[in-house]
Amino acid sequence: MAAVDRAGDILAERHDAALRVLAAASSGGLPAILAGLREATKAVPQVRRVASWVVVRAAADGSAAVATALGVGRVWVAERTACVVCTAYAGLVAADGGEFPAGLTFGVRPADRSPVPDPPRHPRCRCRTVPWSDAWAAPDVLPYPRALRREAERSIAKGFALDSEPTSVRVAAAERLLRSGPDLPASVRAFAARAVRDGIFPPVPAGI
Repeated sequence: MAAVDRAGDILAERHDAALRVLAAASSGGLPAILAGLREATKAVPQVRRVASWVVVRAAADGSAAVATALGVGRVWVAERTACVVCTAYAGLVAADGGEFPAGLTFGVRPADRSPVPDPPRHPRCRCRTVPWSDAWAAPDVLPYPRALRREAERSIAKGFALDSEPTSVRVAAAERLLRSGPDLPASVRAFAARAVRDGIFPPVPAGI
């Protein structure tokens, strides 16, 4: 509810700021009106971020409630283009009612050193959790947490990142991953090695 209240606060702040701009330039004609509109529309991305956080938080709460009802843990699911911090949590399982470990990252520095109850990990986080028990693993099929972990490492090795994450961060993450000896196909390891050598990844393909 605090996040929802924050969205209302943002709208009120932008409203007041727009009125101040218009009042200060009441005789400015069209330029003053446009300045006021620009001030008001700054609320759009701010409210969008709050709304995204609320949705992710609600999904995590729902998953935790189901996991508790079933008496099982929760496995962390990260998007393919998740940041180097969230990607490090992919495939980890928290016990029923437990938290995820602190300080994980494929990057150089952890975001913080506090245990993580559930997503969202940061304001723009789009990770989620789903209930999981090792008893659900099927014979001769890669368990879901391990599959998530493998895809997270592949994401780092292939440079599948959003534009908002600097290339240098992703290249450094790939370098660290290669040093750890990941269980990835030789072609994927070679791709990552070339990116580390060149200091850049090719653009992420559309639809990733």
